[in-house]
Amino acid sequence: MDDMYMLNFLRPQMILIVFGILLLFCCKKTNSQQNLQPLPPAHGIPINVTIEPEHPSFTIASDYLGLSFEMTAITDSNYFNTDQTTFVRLIKNLGTGIFRIGANGVDKTFWTGKSRQTSTPEDSVTTTDIDRFSRFIQTIQWKTIFGLNLGGNFNPSTAADEAGYVSKDLSGLIQSFEVGNEADLYPGNGYRNAGYSETDFDSEWQQYYNAVESITPNSVFSGPAFAYNQTWLYEFSKQESNHINQLTIHYYQVGPGTDPSINLNTLLAPAADSAMDKFGNELYAIALGAQTPYRVAECNSIYGGGKTNVSNTFGASLWSIDFMWKLAYSGCSGVNFHGGGNGPYSPIGDSAGIFFAKPEYYSMLFFKNGAQGMVLPCNVNAGAENVTAYASKTADGTIYVSVLNKEPQTDVAVTLQTGSSARSVTLSSLTASNLNATSGLILQGYILNPDGSMITSSLQSYAAGDSGIIINVPAASAMLVIIHP
Repeated sequence: MDDMYMLNFLRPQMILIVFGILLLFCCKKTNSQQNLQPLPPAHGIPINVTIEPEHPSFTIASDYLGLSFEMTAITDSNYFNTDQTTFVRLIKNLGTGIFRIGANGVDKTFWTGKSRQTSTPEDSVTTTDIDRFSRFIQTIQWKTIFGLNLGGNFNPSTAADEAGYVSKDLSGLIQSFEVGNEADLYPGNGYRNAGYSETDFDSEWQQYYNAVESITPNSVFSGPAFAYNQTWLYEFSKQESNHINQLTIHYYQVGPGTDPSINLNTLLAPAADSAMDKFGNELYAIALGAQTPYRVAECNSIYGGGKTNVSNTFGASLWSIDFMWKLAYSGCSGVNFHGGGNGPYSPIGDSAGIFFAKPEYYSMLFFKNGAQGMVLPCNVNAGAENVTAYASKTADGTIYVSVLNKEPQTDVAVTLQTGSSARSVTLSSLTASNLNATSGLILQGYILNPDGSMITSSLQSYAAGDSGIIINVPAASAMLVIIHP
């Protein structure tokens, strides 16, 4: 039998073999998909969430998350210290972020330009403190918003000297300098006389800006770090938008913590959601007019340090997730949760030098995992149930949906409508025993060790199914749904 005859004889068989291999491969792929478990049967009050993947809007910044601390903490050698490895690990777990130091403490501390000695007053900021802080920032690799004293010591030349030292020491990790803190409250705080206006503040701000620029050219500023006065913010934005990289203002849902009428329902009621929406929309309008990004550089649930058994609960953690998402939907470049010590609302607690994660920290981890890419319109039809939902999409078409069930006892079954088919669905829940829990939070797929290290495990994936995506979200919980195209 010659070679040509043999080739013709084998060709049909070869085709069958190749076809069989391809068929086997396809079957394996199909079987792999079929091996995924179906989503659990619907259980709970039906809720509908409609997502619009074809209409993305704002991109969620990679450094959206942030922490805020009092400048007074920088004088404590146990704080912002690389030896505090648990503190360092907890921050690194959050990914890339913005570190802000200032707050009320910035107007209560005074730059010396010298090293710390035993006789140095506690309210002095020294080169020793900045050096230690710089090593800490270099370790966590977060850029920093650094505050300069304006209210307690109006001295542009001193501020310029401090800014020069900080710029050199932090070596490229300065995100911006902030001048003072909540100057719209200065008359009430005793820092300025009655009648102090935004025009007065802007005049002082310009002196600081010019002084710093004369010593350290091309320094970057943000501001004005107002407490709440949006009229002042608008006026400042018109004057200084060319001199700042972002507008900054603060937000607290309610307060003070001593108010006996404030409870967990104050944070979780629909009125709180409406207030956040209003705040974000107003800020975006001001920022858009100034063509300048904005950041909520200090925020939390209840001003005045928070309220025990409210700010430190799982319910407040759900409030934090709502807040982060609502601001992302309003074009915000990021938020900095205020904390420090072992105050009720601090994301990372500190008790006698022992650092540990608190409920708000878990909300930041949850948001980090689910806030990816660009935000998507997300319409929630929940009836009378206190349920919110948010969505985003990455460049590869993966959709991330966060569903928050703030009902204390009612389970819900959420139908997610995306207008397109899905290959599989991955779930990760954030739960606690109840809304009032102050510990025992569980983020599915993640275990936080006491030393701040984090163990991750594979999340459960499910077949999307032909009948749509229906996700059960138990009472008092949050669910991250990752929809793979």
